[in-house]
Amino acid sequence: MSQRSPPRQKPKKNPDVSKPVQTPIPVGKPSMPTKSSNALPYSIAGTVITVLIAASLQYAYQKYYLNPKTERTLLPNLAQKYEENWRPLEPDDIFSLRTARPDSYKFGVGWYDNVEKKVFTTVNDVGSATWTMSDGRTFGVEKVTNGNVTVEFQWVNTQRTWTTRINFKNADVVDRQRYAIFVYFKDDGKTTIGATSEKLLNGNSEQYGNFTLSADLWGDEGNFTVATIHDANPASLGAIFASEFSPKHNAHNPVKVFTFNVTDDIYWEFAFSTSREKPYTGEGFYLELNTRIADFKKNFEDKFKFSGKTLPEFYVELSRAAVSNLLASDRYFDGSLKVAGTYNTELIEPWLNLINEQSAMISEVSNNQIVLEALTGPQIFYALDQLLTDETIHSQKAFFKRYYPRLEAHAKNLLQRLDPNGAGRYSWPLQAKSSLFEATKKHKGFHVDAQIWAYYLAKSMSKLSAHFAATEESGYWKNAQLVATEKLQEFKNGNRYCDFEALTTQERQQKFNYYNCQTAKAVLPILLGITNSSHDEFDDLLKELADSKWLSRAGIRDSADGDLIQIATNYFFLKTAYEHIHESGPHQSDAHQLYGQLRMNLISTVAVEYQKSGNLIAAFHENGDPYKTKSTAATSLLALILSEKY
Repeated sequence: MSQRSPPRQKPKKNPDVSKPVQTPIPVGKPSMPTKSSNALPYSIAGTVITVLIAASLQYAYQKYYLNPKTERTLLPNLAQKYEENWRPLEPDDIFSLRTARPDSYKFGVGWYDNVEKKVFTTVNDVGSATWTMSDGRTFGVEKVTNGNVTVEFQWVNTQRTWTTRINFKNADVVDRQRYAIFVYFKDDGKTTIGATSEKLLNGNSEQYGNFTLSADLWGDEGNFTVATIHDANPASLGAIFASEFSPKHNAHNPVKVFTFNVTDDIYWEFAFSTSREKPYTGEGFYLELNTRIADFKKNFEDKFKFSGKTLPEFYVELSRAAVSNLLASDRYFDGSLKVAGTYNTELIEPWLNLINEQSAMISEVSNNQIVLEALTGPQIFYALDQLLTDETIHSQKAFFKRYYPRLEAHAKNLLQRLDPNGAGRYSWPLQAKSSLFEATKKHKGFHVDAQIWAYYLAKSMSKLSAHFAATEESGYWKNAQLVATEKLQEFKNGNRYCDFEALTTQERQQKFNYYNCQTAKAVLPILLGITNSSHDEFDDLLKELADSKWLSRAGIRDSADGDLIQIATNYFFLKTAYEHIHESGPHQSDAHQLYGQLRMNLISTVAVEYQKSGNLIAAFHENGDPYKTKSTAATSLLALILSEKY
C-alpha cells in the first residue's frame, strides 16, 4: 500500500450542535382540545401521508437505479433538476453521500475493529444510527453508537459540492489503537484519480470538470494508506485490513479506499470541490451548518407549534429527530420539503415519479403490462385524496390538466390489477410482499385494506375527473367509488371488516369465509370514517376498548391475540378519538379517557427506547421492546401525536 501524510493545520473548534437533553420520561396529562383545533392543518397533513407510504420507498429506491431512465421518469425535468445534489441516498449505509444520478460518484465512511476483525459500514452493523437533525436535502447531523464507539457526522452541500465532518470517539481507555477509520470514493472506473500529499483525490470528469477530494485532519498525527478495489462491499473493505492483502494499484478500479489508524478521538473534515464551485470549509462550515440548523428549528416550530405545548425540551428533540429521519430516509421528496411536508406540485411530482418507478409504467403509448410488486401504487391515491381540495385543484390547474391523462391510465391499470374480474371487490396480488399493516399472511380471496386503497383511488380520480375529464369519464370514477364503498359492506362481519373468501356450497349457495377479523385493519374503515355508520361503529369500539384485550400499557395491539404495536395503527385510533372528544354524548368521556391513556402510553414507550438506545422505533412489543430496532420514518408520526396535529 502507498503511504501518504495529510497536511497539518491548526485545530479548529468542535461545534456541539446536537447536545442531548436529558429529561424524565413522563409527559403529563394530554391537553384538552378545543373545537377550533380540530381541523387538520394543511401543511401538517403532508407528514401523515408521507409516513404511510414511506415503508415502501426502499424498494422503489432500489428500482430507481436499476430501471433505464426512459422507463424510470414520468417527469424528466424534475429528475434532472436535483440530480447534482449530493445527499444521503443509501439508507443502509452508516454514512454516505451521492447524487440521484444512476451513475453517481459516491463518498462513504466506515471503520474497522482490529480486535473483532469486523468492518462497520451499514446501519445493521451498529447499535443505533439516528439523524438528530436533517432536512434530507441540504444538511444533516447523524449520531451513531456501537459499544464504546460514538460517531457524529455533520454535512452540508452546495448542490455539486459538499463538506462532512467526522467526530469519532472511542471510550475504551485501555486499547486506544483498536480502530481504523476509512473513507472511500467510488467513481465510474473510467476517471484517472491520483492521490497527492495535499489532496486525497484529484480528478477530471465530464460531469464535474476538475474536482478534488480533500482531507483536513487539523494537526492530528498519523498516516493514511490507499488501496483500490472493485466494489465497496463489506467483504472487499474488510479484505484491505487482512495481513495477506496486497492490492494491485489499478487507478481505474472504481473504489479508492483511504484508511487511517487512529490512536485518539478525532474530529476531521472532508470536502469535495470542483474548479467552478467551492464547498464550505473551516469556520465557514461551522457558520453555515448552524444557520441551516436554526432555519430547520424555526420551520419545525412553525409547523408543529411546540412552544405553546409546555413540553419538556427532550420531547421536542425527540420529535425533531423523528421528522429528520423521515426526511433523510425519503429520497423522493426533492421539492420544497423543508421540514414536515408541504402540499404543492413539487411534492406531487416526486409522488407521481414514485408511482412510475414502483409499477414500471413506461410511456402513454406502451401496451406493456404494469407489474405491481409492492403496494405503494394504491396508497399514493390516499395521499392525493388528502391533497385534492377544490382550492388546490384550481390553483394547480395547469399541472393537473397536463398529467391527468397519464394518471388516469395508471389508476385504471391499478384497479384492474387489484380486481381482474371487475366485481368491485379488491385483493392484493399474491406475489405482493405485504400490505401496509403486515397483519397476517394473505390467503386467496379479498382483502379489506386493498378495498380501502381502491376506494381512495376512485375517490381521488373522481375529484380530478370532475375538472379534467368528459362527463362520461367522470361518471365512471364516481361509480367506481360508489361500488367500492358498497362492496366494503361485504367485508363486514359483526363489528369488524375482515378479509374473506367467497365459497360456493354443495347447494350452490354463496358462503363467505371471514378471517383476519382480530387485526388493526379490521377497524380501519371505522377509523378513517369511510362509511356512513363509521361514527356509531367507533362508539361501539370505544366500549370494547375500555376493558379490552387490545389496549396494553404500550399502545393498542395490531390484533387481540398478539403483542405487535405500531405507531401508524395507533395514530388512527388517536385521531378518531380526538375528534370524538369534541362531541357531546354518552361516549365523550370514554373517548377522552382512551385518547389520554393511549397517547401517554405510546409517547412514553418510544421516548424510553430512544433515551436508552438512541433508536427510533415505529413498532414494538407489549413490554416496550422494539419489534424493529432500525430507525424508521414512520416514527415521525410521533411529532403529530405530541403536537396534537390531527
